Amino acid sequence: MALAASLAFVWFDARQQREYRRLLAAGDEAVTHGQTLEAIEAFSGALTLKPDSMIARLMRGETYRQRGEFASAVRDLTEAVALDPSAPRPLELLGDAHAAMGHPAAAVADYERSLRLDESAPRVVYKLGLAHYRNGDVPRSIEALRKAVSLDNRMPQAHYLLGLCLRDRRPRDQAERALLTAIELEPTFAAAREELVTLYTDSGRHRQAIEQLEALSALEPTRPERLVSVGLAYARLGRRDAAVLTLGRAAEREERQGGLTRRESHAARSRREPGGEGFDRVQGQGAGRSRRVRRPARGQVELNAFAAFERMDEPWPSRCSASCATT
Repeated sequence: MALAASLAFVWFDARQQREYRRLLAAGDEAVTHGQTLEAIEAFSGALTLKPDSMIARLMRGETYRQRGEFASAVRDLTEAVALDPSAPRPLELLGDAHAAMGHPAAAVADYERSLRLDESAPRVVYKLGLAHYRNGDVPRSIEALRKAVSLDNRMPQAHYLLGLCLRDRRPRDQAERALLTAIELEPTFAAAREELVTLYTDSGRHRQAIEQLEALSALEPTRPERLVSVGLAYARLGRRDAAVLTLGRAAEREERQGGLTRRESHAARSRREPGGEGFDRVQGQGAGRSRRVRRPARGQVELNAFAAFERMDEPWPSRCSASCATT
């Protein structure tokens, strides 16, 4: 009888392990296809079988975060940290959830704890720099970002954010170098080019500003306002013919998109004529002091930088390898 009972227990335990692994795999597959609700159900089933599973708690918490259910994400990820205090990944994801909730101070604490367990993770160091920036601590943000790019120099978002932190420091060559590195690594990084336009315009380097404006126009040909910015910059520089041609191209592009009425189209075309009223207004703007190019709003800066979270995150903590059976 004792032997039969032991065999039954082993069989039942093996069956539970198989079902646990199946549910983790099903949840992982559901996340891959954007089916987050189904994924949560699968991970919850896995937790019913193994309530002390850190990996299942971690994966469900991260899925809650992806769904924008941050309170649930923080609950699960906090429990995952408690289940395995030596694992840096739960702390990193907990920091992501706190950051998404608008709690940068809590995110800083989470990332610092994660880095104490693995100090050589450039992605987490970058996130720490971003959390410091959102918390208003620019000096510490600069310190973290410099460490991040020293660990991995191929992160355009880290260079961009470093440039933002350094832009109000004199001289500005360090900010310029950081922003140029960002666009060298990612030539389509529009936010970094926009910040360079601001930097160059503020320092009176209008030719370099025009180069960046032209690049932005080439990157986004469906936005006529990009060409308008180039035309206005030419006018401020006194390059009348280039301004006329560029504004004309902007008007034609807008017409092709069907965004102008006939009256608006006629007014836009008048900018192409030397005596046109619209062109005179542009020249008037150029006669005075150069206008400061508006910086991105702080909220937009944060969105640009937070885009790095998704692009830089590692794959799922587990692709249901052998660790699923034991964690």
